[in-house]
Amino acid sequence: ERRINTILRCQAMLRSAITLSSQKKYKEALAITEKAIPLFPDTLPTPSVCPLFCQIYYRRAIARLQGLTESSEAVIEKKRETVKTANEDFGKALHYDPAFALAWFGRGELFQDLDKYAEAVSAYETAIHYGHKNPVHIYYQLAILYRKLEKTDKAISCANKVLELDPNHKDAKVELFATRVQQNPELLRNP
Repeated sequence: ERRINTILRCQAMLRSAITLSSQKKYKEALAITEKAIPLFPDTLPTPSVCPLFCQIYYRRAIARLQGLTESSEAVIEKKRETVKTANEDFGKALHYDPAFALAWFGRGELFQDLDKYAEAVSAYETAIHYGHKNPVHIYYQLAILYRKLEKTDKAISCANKVLELDPNHKDAKVELFATRVQQNPELLRNP
């Protein structure tokens, strides 16, 4: 019965953190997830509880990252530490469920923001492999990353995949053109 009460309490805390994040109250969302984490046992939870653990670690990572709004020099070191701990939270979520596509996606965004393009590509591709619910956005991000990595054939393939899934995706059309120009600068010259 104690275990069931703990699970119910964690589920309520998770719902509260999600609600607070949607209201842009990131510090409050982070505080709730911080209270939920110590309720977890140090050992791997049972399979029925794993999704809850993954979601709480994921939400804590997102709350950390969304709370990064200041840009003064005084907070740069704090931001670095926050990014590091957010990445650790994604890792903990993936420890409990290596197939948690949302955590792979979050990790991909984190790496992309840090200009770690190869790591971002790997994380995004893993998110797609595990069935992320928004592959259009991921393929679009992959198109951008592959262009930056000068892997233009893969970039074109990803942009085409976006247009296959969403033929009206204007940004993918622009990305496809930019990649083709990168491949062949002559496309910009007038005849």
